[in-house]
Amino acid sequence: GVPNIVTLENDKAWREIARANLKQFPQVSILPFNNTPDIVIPELTNETFDLAWVDAPVGLESKRAPRFPGQETCSRYNSLHYALQHAPVVLMHDTKREHELNSLRRVEAEGYVVTQIDTVKGMARIERRNTGC
Repeated sequence: GVPNIVTLENDKAWREIARANLKQFPQVSILPFNNTPDIVIPELTNETFDLAWVDAPVGLESKRAPRFPGQETCSRYNSLHYALQHAPVVLMHDTKREHELNSLRRVEAEGYVVTQIDTVKGMARIERRNTGC
């Protein structure tokens, strides 16, 4: 029943798996993104979404995860920050891990409300603080 779903994947192998698994759903678009400190996806510059889900790129627990200046202790801060620019509510996975917690603390300090949801690996709901306007 959802008319439009956009999923972003920085890993080519995972992107191909997603395309194969979701090919029967024309409402799903699978777009690549580069894992850079500031994520830019030209196709989505002016797009907004009701909800965003963050579970990529790979967390800092992996030896293949790059560490970006200013984000050395934060996992997925770049994709979390990007999601918050495009959706009023963001869900983030793996939030019981140290580096994801650091990212949550950082966005909380930036004025977002973070609500932890108790799951096996942890999940958080992040939303803009209600300013009363």
